[in-house]
Amino acid sequence: MATSKDFIGYILDQIGDESRTRVRAMFGEYALYFDDVVVALVCDSTVFLKINEYTTEILGSAYPKGPAYPNAKDWYILDAEIIENPTLFKEVLVSCAEYIHLYKKK
Repeated sequence: MATSKDFIGYILDQIGDESRTRVRAMFGEYALYFDDVVVALVCDSTVFLKINEYTTEILGSAYPKGPAYPNAKDWYILDAEIIENPTLFKEVLVSCAEYIHLYKKK
């Protein structure tokens, strides 16, 4: 089932930082950008966050993971507990983006 625009609006409201966040429709679903890098995919009304050292520091290695689409690598599957906590939700997005920006510089 495709993600609705209402769900995307809800996600953006939870993040609450319009200047640093945007979404882009991709293949019937969405890519979530923070500070101009893809940090998450939103597929079937589920937020899949990139796994990297910084996001693992916050969420831990035991946090649920899974592919956003068939044959994809695993991403963190963010639950309502994180999405409904704007401070924590934004923290994982900021951390993910910071790691990606550092990695790009190497």
